[in-house]
Amino acid sequence: MKRVLIGPAIVIAFSWVMVLADSSTGAIQGRVVDGNAKPVSAAKVIVTPVGGDEDSQKSATTDAKGKFVVANLPLGPYTVGAEKQDVAYPNTALAFYNGAGAEPITLTTDKPTATVNLTFKVRAAVLSGVVTDSVSNDPVRATFLLRRANHPEILLAGEFPSNYRILVPSDTDIRMEVAAPGYKTWYYPGTIDPKETQPLHIKGASKLQLDIQLDRTNPDS
Repeated sequence: MKRVLIGPAIVIAFSWVMVLADSSTGAIQGRVVDGNAKPVSAAKVIVTPVGGDEDSQKSATTDAKGKFVVANLPLGPYTVGAEKQDVAYPNTALAFYNGAGAEPITLTTDKPTATVNLTFKVRAAVLSGVVTDSVSNDPVRATFLLRRANHPEILLAGEFPSNYRILVPSDTDIRMEVAAPGYKTWYYPGTIDPKETQPLHIKGASKLQLDIQLDRTNPDS
């Protein structure tokens, strides 16, 4: 009987599959510094596939030297940004804060690893307050929509709890609206008429307390 040697072939095929698996992912590494080129520790680095959403993001936290590594990334284009919300450093990848956004970085089979250095240039202004029902004063969870007045296509949108805190670009005119189910949309500085809205402008890296009361769509409900 003729013997068929299949063992080595199986091993070779298995090894080739492993090589393909290893070459299908990459990593983004780098360093986060402040405006004085000093390392920033405990900053959050966010890596987002181009065209992806929050569910597809991966993140890492910088060490004492400001270094980070985000590994096991499928090959393809990504945007990379860093933020440290507690000290008012906004996400460096968002055009809402810097007016331009971040250039995509593409991981390929030839270059599966990329090195990115990120800089926190200036702190943002801090907008905070409480959103409540105008009649009952009950807390209301609401959706905020903020746009750059000179480029309304550049925006920041998100749902926030009644006690909200949002970083906004300093020394920049911002159009702001707040909405919640069952309530009329509120426009800054405090109107339900979009024609009466005015730009919000916070100087420097200062803080503004802004409490918002929403009117019910049906007052009798």
